[in-house]
Amino acid sequence: MRLHSVSGEESAAIVAEFLRTAHLMRCLLSSHFAAFGLTDTWFTVLEVLGRSAPDGCSQAELALALGQSESSVSTLIERMRSHGLLYRLRSNSDRRRHVLISTEQGQTTYSAVREYHHQRAAHLLSGLCANELGTFSELLNRLGTELAQIKSSRDAGDMPDDAALVMSDSKPSRETVRPNAQRKPAA
Repeated sequence: MRLHSVSGEESAAIVAEFLRTAHLMRCLLSSHFAAFGLTDTWFTVLEVLGRSAPDGCSQAELALALGQSESSVSTLIERMRSHGLLYRLRSNSDRRRHVLISTEQGQTTYSAVREYHHQRAAHLLSGLCANELGTFSELLNRLGTELAQIKSSRDAGDMPDDAALVMSDSKPSRETVRPNAQRKPAA
C-alpha cells in the first residue's frame, strides 16, 4: 500500500469532486444516447459486442467488461433483446454456453451513435489541452487499475468488505463493525 501525503479529508473531497464530475458527464451524455434510444450502458454493451464480433461474447465476459454481476447483466440482456439490439444464441462449440451477438439493428444503431458520441466526447473535453488530456488519461488508467486490484482482492476474500473496516485517523483497523448489528450492553 502506498503512503499518501493527502489527508483523509482532502482525499474525501477529491473523491466527492470526481463523483460529481462523473455524474455531470453522464447527465450530459445521456441526452445524446437517448436520441438513439440507448443508455450509456446499452451503448457500452453494443461496443463490447462490436469488439467481439463475429464470434460474440458470453454473459460472463460481458459482465466482466461492464464491471457488473452476471445476474444484473442478465436483466440488461433481456431488455436489449426485447428492443431488437442483440441475440442470445447457443454456442456451436458448447451447447451449455450462450453467446451474445449484435443484431443488424444493434450494429446499425451502434454505428450511427459511435461517430456522434466521439464528436460529443471531444466537445466535452475540449477545455483541456493535449498535455492535460494525456495526463488525465494516464491518471484515470492508473486509478482504474488500482481500484480493480482492490476490488479483486476484496472479491477473492483477501480483504474485508468496507463495512468490516473501522477508520482511525488515516489507517483502517480490522475491527469488525456491522451496520445495524445488535450490540450487547456493557456489563
